[in-house]
Amino acid sequence: MTFYKDGRKFDYEEAVDTLNALTKENILPQLEEKEVEGLFMRFFEFIQDQIVDYLKKAGYKIIDAKQCFLTLVKLKVISDEKVWNEAIKIKTAIDEGQKVGESLPSFMSEKLLPAMKELKHGLDKK
Repeated sequence: MTFYKDGRKFDYEEAVDTLNALTKENILPQLEEKEVEGLFMRFFEFIQDQIVDYLKKAGYKIIDAKQCFLTLVKLKVISDEKVWNEAIKIKTAIDEGQKVGESLPSFMSEKLLPAMKELKHGLDKK
């Protein structure tokens, strides 16, 4: 899934800036649950696409999302996969039509945003 602005795809930094703005302006808690879930899914899929591209360029075979994040830990691109495991569980729950609850906005602002910043820094270093 991709974000677009003025007819062009966002780069990773713009996606981070978008979530940062949604957090700073306290917009996420004001949205309906389905809207927050939709945004989460767009961010997760965007991140996953970035990771898959990075790993493919590095010569890795992609199996699934969990394997992608484990590989990034081994490559020291990210230091802790716990937040990404939680994100995978949330994505799976949404895919299966389960309610993820009112904690999703706080997860996105308190855990996902810092993890996205760490991932960007890690991808830029390699």
